Amino acid sequence: MRLKLALSVLAPAAFLLHAATASAAVCGDAQFNDEVHWSTSSAVLEYTVDNAPANTCGDLWANRNGSGWQLEAVDWLCTDSNGDAEKGPWSASSQSGDETAYVYIDYGTCTSPVRKHIWDLADPTVNITSSGGSSFAGNASDGSWGAGFSSSWASCLVKYYDSTDGFYWSPYTGWNEIYPYVIGTTINGMPSLSITWSANQVPATQTGHCYTWYAQCWDGGHWGYDQDSFCK
Repeated sequence: MRLKLALSVLAPAAFLLHAATASAAVCGDAQFNDEVHWSTSSAVLEYTVDNAPANTCGDLWANRNGSGWQLEAVDWLCTDSNGDAEKGPWSASSQSGDETAYVYIDYGTCTSPVRKHIWDLADPTVNITSSGGSSFAGNASDGSWGAGFSSSWASCLVKYYDSTDGFYWSPYTGWNEIYPYVIGTTINGMPSLSITWSANQVPATQTGHCYTWYAQCWDGGHWGYDQDSFCK
């Protein structure tokens, strides 16, 4: 059976506990090999259980994209004589869209810990809100059930092109670069699904020239892009 895995990126785990787990003891451990899998990665998803009730089959409960807890499969996972079990692997190619899921196993007498997993398939959206002057800034957003932006993986970069002369700008050579020179940005709002960014360096422009300024943001697995063209 394919496990389609994953509430808001920042939703507290306590809020997600199913009523059935309120009086049940938590037993053993359960882990995904990684909390986030992006569609651009070849890494596969695996789920392991350790020190659970031995030789016992448990039911899979999941809360996907805030839809509420549902029983997904009876006797979905069965442990060995040590109380260990493993399921998977699953790949991003089997998923139809972004998904944030919380899951646990109900063994009847106790439950596994609730664990979270995110499939992030969609590119982030990038918007330029200020360009052509003394600042270059904008925002970016990820899908409602994607991994969002975190200081552990997110970045935004910008580059400047003079389409009149056919050169890119760098802080070292000015408007003399044949190839794009990327500039770093300051990102605010992480971790979240929406951030703002501003370029750390902005070039002076010349009257009579036309330019294109580019922005791109990385959400951990995908790039999102925007650009603004203008003439002085």
